[in-house]
Amino acid sequence: MEWIGDLERWVANTVYPWRIPLALVLVAAAGVLGVVLARRGILGRVLARGRARPVLSGVLLVLVIATAGPATYYLTAPLWTRSALQESNLVTVPTAEGGAMASGVGAGPSAEGARLIGQGDIAGADAFHFGRGRAELIALDGAHILQVREFSVRNGPDLFVYLSSSATRPDAGAVQLGRLKATDGEFRYDLPPGATLPANPHFLVWCEQFAVLFASASLAPGS
Repeated sequence: MEWIGDLERWVANTVYPWRIPLALVLVAAAGVLGVVLARRGILGRVLARGRARPVLSGVLLVLVIATAGPATYYLTAPLWTRSALQESNLVTVPTAEGGAMASGVGAGPSAEGARLIGQGDIAGADAFHFGRGRAELIALDGAHILQVREFSVRNGPDLFVYLSSSATRPDAGAVQLGRLKATDGEFRYDLPPGATLPANPHFLVWCEQFAVLFASASLAPGS
């Protein structure tokens, strides 16, 4: 269903920045259309026909609600639904002086042997698909951890977290880390055993069902 994703991207990039003036224009246009239909008697005739066939009108109304209601809720409800998670097992990378890496200050103890191999600021894909926070890629005990701090992103259906060489979509060598745990907070993902890190990895929040990027971060080598 990538065509829905294409439509959403078009709306996000073309319509959403003009949402307020467009809404005002649509409200004004609907008001003018209602007045015209009422003055020409069209609105009255439509209502009269509906009253003349109450059973048919009721069945049609129920069918429209039963079809459009669930579909609209599925597609739009996640956009305003929020969730929060604060995990306690985040890793703070120690510095050579024995302190904590500035980008790693937060919940979780300093872990000996932990090495920050990539970090970057999270940004939304566009004005509608907002995103912010910090993504960190950490090597520890022969494994890799991806964690996010001060994270927030637009919610949506079927969101997954990836590490990918591409900054815009999961590529052939991308590593899927699982479903997005929450829209807000601080949490981590352990890379699957044996997973190969992509070259020049990027953190992605990706809508699997409609192929839409919500947020990303370039994980440049840490210092």
